[in-house]
Amino acid sequence: MKTPRGIRSLFRSWRAWIGMAAMAPLAIGQSGDYSDSSATRFGIAGGAGTYGVVTRGCQGEVLSKYKRDFHDVAATVEHEFRGPLVLGVRGQQVFASGGDSTGSEVDRFLWNPHAGLEWKNFGIGAGYVTPHAGRSRGGPVDFDIPPVSAHLRFGDPRRMDISFRLMEGEPYVSSGGALTARVRAHVSSVVDGWVGIGGVEPFDGGGVIAGADIRLAPRLRMNVGGRLGNSVGIDENAIHAGLSYTWTHRRYDFRSETPPADTGSATLTLTLEGGDTLSAVSVEPWSMGYVRLHLANGRVSFVETAKIRKIVGPGEADLTDKVLKERRRVP
Repeated sequence: MKTPRGIRSLFRSWRAWIGMAAMAPLAIGQSGDYSDSSATRFGIAGGAGTYGVVTRGCQGEVLSKYKRDFHDVAATVEHEFRGPLVLGVRGQQVFASGGDSTGSEVDRFLWNPHAGLEWKNFGIGAGYVTPHAGRSRGGPVDFDIPPVSAHLRFGDPRRMDISFRLMEGEPYVSSGGALTARVRAHVSSVVDGWVGIGGVEPFDGGGVIAGADIRLAPRLRMNVGGRLGNSVGIDENAIHAGLSYTWTHRRYDFRSETPPADTGSATLTLTLEGGDTLSAVSVEPWSMGYVRLHLANGRVSFVETAKIRKIVGPGEADLTDKVLKERRRVP
């Protein structure tokens, strides 16, 4: 009696995949903004690596093993509405070759329409992955594709969050495997870093994943990452890189204006990312992740809320939560 690889046997049926999606915290990355702005994200990515194909007996003994080389590519379009709703679609292609004595090749193309609800400190979503079968030339298809994608996120992606994802990597193989869990932290205004674990199809074992999301320009980001793992002496490593462009649909233009005549003396202090401070006469909620400041020098400025750590008013009153909550209600 022969069984497929140990990990794969846990996830072979639709019922197992759907049950896992319902019970496990599974996650898509990040949402752009949580106020009244909307945005469309376009992304492309590619990667390459190796994974092991292992056949085990009834007692878990290794009957055969070989290594496959693979490369994969992905393209994504997502739209974040003025609210928590996110809709999108991914297209991915995985090509694997080599390893066994037959010289077989596996070529799969996947569509993944998906939807999610993304709030500031929590996100959830699901999607459909099709097709589930694949083409193989010269040998059997040696890994399964789950029929669903899903996610669950805890925490604010602009600061720190924990996420769990099923079939939501871009591309899903080189980003770690079908199932990943990671911790993401906002390192600076330019770089976000993340580290976690990834596994399941097509990998035989688990591995460590790590990477960074780098802002190249206000709307352009680059994502790079890698995976390190090993199963029964076979390296299961991968690297990937991608670019994404976010087109924000703005409802307001940012422009300087004449401050009120009775500005008086500065009564507010804003502490920003990195410890810098600003003195302001007044601060008012704005849109698209910004607040508007009337500075003590008579100028008007707009500041990203993601960079604001604290707002202190007269009498050392902490106004941070009040101002940022009001900002999210701006029509």
